[in-house]
Amino acid sequence: MYDVSKDTQIRESSAYYMNFVTHSPSGLNPNQCLILGNKFRGAAEIGTQKIVGVPPKARHIALNIEDDPNRLREEVKSFISAVAQIVIDQEKANIA
Repeated sequence: MYDVSKDTQIRESSAYYMNFVTHSPSGLNPNQCLILGNKFRGAAEIGTQKIVGVPPKARHIALNIEDDPNRLREEVKSFISAVAQIVIDQEKANIA
């Protein structure tokens, strides 16, 4: 999670992604990554920022968590469902 209005946090998000996903010993799939950008009230209207090194397959959303908790809840549910489906598909492939 990062503040979409702070360039330093956007750059740090890139470093975190590279550290935890790209260099993961288990080889995480970008589909197994959720990046949340928090838009604070009163901040300039900014959407998701391009984070260097994060591929389009990674789930990346920007929202105000306090103002839109239902959207956050739905995004997390959708993300967990997608990751579960990846695991199920991998297990099916390993059995076959």
